[in-house]
Amino acid sequence: MGSTESPSLNCGRVGTGQGSYHVLLVDDQQIFLTFARDMLTPAGYRVETASSGHQALAMAQASRPDAILLDVEMPGMDGYETCRRLKANPTTTDIPVAFLTATVDPQLKRRALEAGAAASFVKALSRDRLQDILRSILTEAPLPGRAVGSATERGPGQDG
Repeated sequence: MGSTESPSLNCGRVGTGQGSYHVLLVDDQQIFLTFARDMLTPAGYRVETASSGHQALAMAQASRPDAILLDVEMPGMDGYETCRRLKANPTTTDIPVAFLTATVDPQLKRRALEAGAAASFVKALSRDRLQDILRSILTEAPLPGRAVGSATERGPGQDG
């Protein structure tokens, strides 16, 4: 898709205090990409978007974002495979990934962790909740087998 430069706000990089975080949003639904980008850029995030797993892999390799928010259900390469490939690549392995999905599947968190994600959340998000998710995955080093964020999926209207 492309890149959107944010205003010159500083959202405070962990440990460096320099510049804003660079986030890659990956979803095959343009409406969600626009919605999430419009919530994050005013908060100082530099946002780049991709509409497929293949595009996300290329963009992550080239631009090394600080975090990736990844949809699960996409045509072609799904989010699980995209995440597995990101984690298998030495250049992108340390980039934290959070799955954002419209599916309320009790197995999603397990599958997300197995693929290498730090967390998974339902897409019904407010601006504050989306920013909380990013703060979580950017400031906490995920441990193997542990999701960052809430222990349970949040449903619509429960975005904290």
